[in-house]
Amino acid sequence: AERLADLPRPANGRRRTLLVHPAAPDPGRGLTPGVQVSIDVLKPGEETAPIRHNSTQVNFCIHGSGTTVVGDREIRFRRYDVWN
Repeated sequence: AERLADLPRPANGRRRTLLVHPAAPDPGRGLTPGVQVSIDVLKPGEETAPIRHNSTQVNFCIHGSGTTVVGDREIRFRRYDVWN
């Protein structure tokens, strides 16, 4: 997370690294088949560009707090909160 925080802010706002099993085949490299795990870092005051998913995303806050918008819902979160 610290390495990601040191990177400049990308255009879409997502400083991201994927956790990939070393034997995972292309396409869809992930932790297990059908499961992609990433670490994403936002600095205070930053926001990301909206994205659309056709799958479930589970979020876990490891530091700080913020707000996420899902459809027309606003979800406030803080350290150790989990939401999807």
